[in-house]
Amino acid sequence: MNSIYQALAKRQRLTQLVLLAAAAVFPLLVSNPYAIRLAILSGIFIILSLSLNLLTGFSGQISLGHIAFYGIGAYTAAILSKNLGVNFLICMLAAVVVTALFGLLLGLPALKLGGYYLAIVTLGFSEIVRLVEINWMDLTNGPLGINGIPKPALFGVKLSSPRAYYYMCLLLVALTSSSSGISWNRASAMRWAPSAGTKTPQNSWA
Repeated sequence: MNSIYQALAKRQRLTQLVLLAAAAVFPLLVSNPYAIRLAILSGIFIILSLSLNLLTGFSGQISLGHIAFYGIGAYTAAILSKNLGVNFLICMLAAVVVTALFGLLLGLPALKLGGYYLAIVTLGFSEIVRLVEINWMDLTNGPLGINGIPKPALFGVKLSSPRAYYYMCLLLVALTSSSSGISWNRASAMRWAPSAGTKTPQNSWA
């Protein structure tokens, strides 16, 4: 079984390198800003899908609240950047911390839930977050969203072009994919851990 996982891991790394190389040259071949913007949005949703895959793909649990955490992180970074003038990197770290705290608050009561029950809880949480974001006009500007967010700057270099945004997003996708691969190996080892002398997958729905 270990040889199968090693072969799959090598194939996954090779596929990732090929896709990364193709993605790196994409903005050099395509100059249309709209196409680059679509690629940026695709990268954002790739990151979201990788995080969801850790929960649903490896543990077998169904979560419908990922978009809520995405919104919490996005609004945290936008509010800190526009209203308080906080540095871009600090905004990113703050978004991670705030989102993790909400995840902890949701995760602790839901520790003993699984399957459809967890899906219902996360769906309800997602709907609560959506309603708060739409109706708290003073904080989120409601359905109009937050406009005039300052352009991010990394180490003194301001990102002002779609191509710069694209490469920043590509870097984040690569980092997320790399960490997801490490988690994939660990989750696979745990899923096929020996139990009572036999190697059987552990069913999280049981």
